Amino acid sequence: MKDLKIGKFILYSILIGYAVVTVTPFLWAFFASFKPLNEIVGGFSILPENWTLDNYRYIISTQPLFIRWLFNSVVIAVVGTLLNILFNSMAGYALARLSFPG
Repeated sequence: MKDLKIGKFILYSILIGYAVVTVTPFLWAFFASFKPLNEIVGGFSILPENWTLDNYRYIISTQPLFIRWLFNSVVIAVVGTLLNILFNSMAGYALARLSFPG
């Protein structure tokens, strides 16, 4: 029983470590979008010292199609997710109704 707890502890530690390593770049990119340029290139810190929306103002003012690109991305993501749910639920229903040998 003790070996099982140690094994679970090791497994969960590895999974938590993997999750931290996987999520950290996304968090850094999100928080970096609220930093001025000198903070972004000045060193590594997750949270900005000076919060600003200048980066968003800049991208919207210099790229007038940015809102359209963002809208297209959201539409593709939502439609893809809904189609995925639809087809996978139909496949799951069909597989649940079949009887497999064994």
